[in-house]
Amino acid sequence: MFRKYENAPAEWSENAPAFCAARQKEILHYAGQTVAPGGYLLYATCTFSTEENEGSVRAFLEEYPEFTLQELPAPLQAVSSPGVEMPFARRFYPHKAAGEGQFVALLKRSREGMRREAPAFPDGREVIPYEELNVLQDFLESVMEKGGDLTLCKYGKYLYSAPMPVPRENVFSAGVTLGTVEKRRFVPHHQLFKCFGTRFLRKLELELGDKRVMQYLSGAEIDCDLPDGWAAVLLGGLPLGGIKVSGGRGKNHYPKGLRVNGV
Repeated sequence: MFRKYENAPAEWSENAPAFCAARQKEILHYAGQTVAPGGYLLYATCTFSTEENEGSVRAFLEEYPEFTLQELPAPLQAVSSPGVEMPFARRFYPHKAAGEGQFVALLKRSREGMRREAPAFPDGREVIPYEELNVLQDFLESVMEKGGDLTLCKYGKYLYSAPMPVPRENVFSAGVTLGTVEKRRFVPHHQLFKCFGTRFLRKLELELGDKRVMQYLSGAEIDCDLPDGWAAVLLGGLPLGGIKVSGGRGKNHYPKGLRVNGV
């Protein structure tokens, strides 16, 4: 991150790893309660700190002994190194894989684990106001295939598909962020395309080697032979994000913070 963001070095301090580790352990504490018996929890960071990485995983396994570390697939092992005294966890160093350096650990809950039947907090989801709900439903009907009903709700200013209760405070995102209603117009969020892109009526199917892939990831407009309207961009069948098509051109809606620079 030091190379990507100019202000990152100024935000770091000697106390930062301990502060982040405490926050991550709290996140894992609550995340562990949401995993069904037989389910998986993927923990990933973008740091080399053992306190934040292996230390957080060890603390989690002590709290939740029904979880076990899982070995990752061979292709991921080929571009990574074993965790520190934790070989099933993997570290992605810049000299072995593209990127600034990451850590990942896959944890599985045993099928005998207890599942919480009721949340330990009041549900913070709100009913979507009637006018906003009409705008949202009209939008979804115009861009997506029918079927697979969404659990629609509001949390703050955003509209979501959130099938499970959400705390009233300190939640960054609840379920899948669908978007916002602004001046009786629905503005879709990136998560809508990422999670439900395969269900869009208009899809731009790209494959590796197509120059439009990097054009899209860099934030540029791209050529597309699709009818006008919102469309999902897919790479190898997997959603990348969204575009708004007009006259054979796709206006880019890939988030600025995720874009590839210098393309």
